[in-house]
Amino acid sequence: MELGVSHLTPRTVWSAAKALATANPSSVISLSSAARSRVQQSAQVVLHKAETTSPVYGINTGVGALRSSVIDTSFGAWQK
Repeated sequence: MELGVSHLTPRTVWSAAKALATANPSSVISLSSAARSRVQQSAQVVLHKAETTSPVYGINTGVGALRSSVIDTSFGAWQK
């Protein structure tokens, strides 16, 4: 099964994976090249926003009670 850009959300991907795994556990789900390109573009937007000094909730700030806390832009270094 190949998922395209139309309605590509985490919920859509999860629902498709769950349904397909139930019907045929050896099935494979992939993203179309257009969907993959869109995901990569979105990732670039998030990376750019993370590097700005303007607070963007959940990207370069904490969440919930920590929403006023700015996260150091070198956060990616701890994930390696």
